[in-house]
Amino acid sequence: MYDELKTLSFLLLIWVATPAFADSAYKAVRQGNALYQQGQYDGASKHYATAAKELPDAAAVHFNQGNAAYKQRDYAKAVEYYNQALKTADLALESQTKYNLGNVKYQQALQSMTKPQEALANLKNAMTYYRDSLDVDPKHPSARYNMELAHKLMQQIQQQQQQQQQNNDKNKDKNQDQSQNQQAQENQENQETKKNQQSQKDQKQQQKSNQAQQEQKEQAKQESQQEQQNKQAKAASDPSEANASSPDTASQNLSPEEAEQLLNAIRERTREANQEREQRRRAQMGATRVDKDW
Repeated sequence: MYDELKTLSFLLLIWVATPAFADSAYKAVRQGNALYQQGQYDGASKHYATAAKELPDAAAVHFNQGNAAYKQRDYAKAVEYYNQALKTADLALESQTKYNLGNVKYQQALQSMTKPQEALANLKNAMTYYRDSLDVDPKHPSARYNMELAHKLMQQIQQQQQQQQQNNDKNKDKNQDQSQNQQAQENQENQETKKNQQSQKDQKQQQKSNQAQQEQKEQAKQESQQEQQNKQAKAASDPSEANASSPDTASQNLSPEEAEQLLNAIRERTREANQEREQRRRAQMGATRVDKDW
């Protein structure tokens, strides 16, 4: 995915002026270099550590320790050893050490790609170390290349951040539109629900109104029929009222059953009226006979 770094690591032999330390330090570094070349970086680190104990101020030994830590991906230790190696008057070693520090920061940037801000910070540090390396040695064979590589990776991360931000903005707008549409739909559904409820309420009120009107009509009809029956009954009991309304008019709105009931009532009242007249006539006749006896 990413271009490979052009990493150059110097493996320096240590020559010391003091004979007492020359053999042991030289031997430790030589054994460390052999193991390093074989890819046995942990063993190399141990031999470099032995040499560093005898020569703690030897910048070249610390540089080799940094190389071994770098190969083991222990970048924190590598930075520590390289910073110790910078305490040197050897410009070639200084340039290479800064270059390797740039490589360490580049690798740390790759490890922190899931955290863009941290990755960008590491890349900026890497570019600074590469630039410092070129300041010491403008002809360094790989510092300029790796600096450009770090710059390109930085641009990629920044573009990804911008794209991610644009996607987030789009998703935010999309979610906002969906929320607004959902709210509008809910409002419309609420309005329709209220409208249906109002319609049902109006229908119920209309039904109640129609029922009340129907009941009023029925009551008026019953009252009219009762009034008509009363008039007819009165006419049957009082002959003078009989001429006031004709049988056709009185019975034109009656059913056969109602007409039969009315006729029976008229007959009954007529019979009762005849009985009352007969009783009055007999009473008058009895009173006349008494007067004749006197």
